[in-house]
Amino acid sequence: MAEILEIQQEIELYGMDWYDPTCYAIEILDAKYEKITTDDYVEQLEHLTPQQKKDLKGVLSTFT
Repeated sequence: MAEILEIQQEIELYGMDWYDPTCYAIEILDAKYEKITTDDYVEQLEHLTPQQKKDLKGVLSTFT
């Protein structure tokens, strides 16, 4: 009985969304992965210098 009272107090304090196990803020979608070449990936990294991009391409081509 004490446990039920505690749950009721938590529901009043936090609201029913806290207690409802079927209530989610957003739906979790399945991940969609696509294969991409290392060259395409490195070209997207705009914060790297051309030399850093070249070095990274070398490392990624060695350790795919």
